[in-house]
Amino acid sequence: MRRLPGDRTRAMTNNVDAVFTRNLALNERETHERRLVLGSRPVALGLIITNWCNLRCIMCPSQRHTATQTLPPEALAGVPELFPCLARLDWQGGEFFQLRYVQELFARARAYPRIRHYFTTNALLLDDSWLELFPGAQVSLQVSVDSPRREVYEHIRRGADYEQLLARLRRIQEVEVRHGRRIERDLHVVVLRSNHRHLDEFPAFARRYGFRAVTFSPVYFCDSEENIYKDASGELKSELERMRLELERLGRREGVDILWGASPDDGPRPGEPGPGAAGPACLLPWKSLWIDAIKEGAILPDCWCDHPVGTAAEGLLAAWNGERMQDYRRRLAAGDAALCGKCAARRLYPAL
Repeated sequence: MRRLPGDRTRAMTNNVDAVFTRNLALNERETHERRLVLGSRPVALGLIITNWCNLRCIMCPSQRHTATQTLPPEALAGVPELFPCLARLDWQGGEFFQLRYVQELFARARAYPRIRHYFTTNALLLDDSWLELFPGAQVSLQVSVDSPRREVYEHIRRGADYEQLLARLRRIQEVEVRHGRRIERDLHVVVLRSNHRHLDEFPAFARRYGFRAVTFSPVYFCDSEENIYKDASGELKSELERMRLELERLGRREGVDILWGASPDDGPRPGEPGPGAAGPACLLPWKSLWIDAIKEGAILPDCWCDHPVGTAAEGLLAAWNGERMQDYRRRLAAGDAALCGKCAARRLYPAL
């Protein structure tokens, strides 16, 4: 009997789901057993594609403003091989929406509906060619804004145009309406001297432009006066605690989730020596790989990791079970977090 096109599509979808489900179950078992060599493939992948950015934010690390480092197409050639097994794919920069080969890679990934895509961006370069692709995939936009006030936004995000930002946010809403599908998005705010007294304006801004949540984080890698955390006083701690409570109240009113991690005592900062307390609770070497353009194409278990397990030239799958990744797994399985002393994450991998 002749098979109809719809039958072939369903068969392909069922096969994709079967591959994903088998790999996920195997990965969970191998993670539980703390295997050193895995038969499963990564369930999460992160791409730090470039350090190039269209802005020069006042709190941004100097590495953003030095020689541009960008993953070339050949460094990403092995990525599609992992698509069938991925539950999560992080796309980070810099800003990379101007790179057509990255757009082509995302277009290929849309054929795998189990992948949840997280894009970190200032949204200013998001054009229609990208936006029209988003409704066909599980996409979560992580949009950095830092102030809902024009003058403060443009002061913090040097080179940005506030009206251009609002136009992009409205365009996202228009694409949602036209396709009848929501594009999930969250706001990300770095707490600075310039903005910390008007953070309570964010919940209404978030609701107006369709954001699900607002995440507040302390400033990292910043030695200027904008860093209010360097010598945080008791008065500042009290002020931020009052702001947190007010944000939670306003978030409930506006229907916006408030994710607050900006108190001075919320834990060690990236790069600060810590107790190395990741221990066997950190499952990243059993779950994920990252390629980092800023580290010259190094492959790591996570973007916070200091010790590469391979390079893009060597290939993702070679790194996945290579000697250096096995060393991560061996140490963590034994409760040895010596490789993780500067990690500010120290967390279980988020639910996939």
